Amino acid sequence: MGTYTFGKSKGIYSFNFDALLGKPKNLKLVAKLENPRYLIINKNNTHLYSVLSSGNIDGCASFSIDENEDYLFTAAL
Repeated sequence: MGTYTFGKSKGIYSFNFDALLGKPKNLKLVAKLENPRYLIINKNNTHLYSVLSSGNIDGCASFSIDENEDYLFTAAL
């Protein structure tokens, strides 16, 4: 889940969805970056791509996913 980082949020989070409560649980920060907006994971679930915004500068970032780790590995910014 990507978040705007104006308040307490710090970037991209992983979570489990609790269908009974209708909300996320086990929220974990997996990539710290400013204002990740749109996220997509490739079809092999090995990379995550994000559009991000910092001030007047927009860009994109890519991350390598390791399901055994609690964070994403930066591939490119």
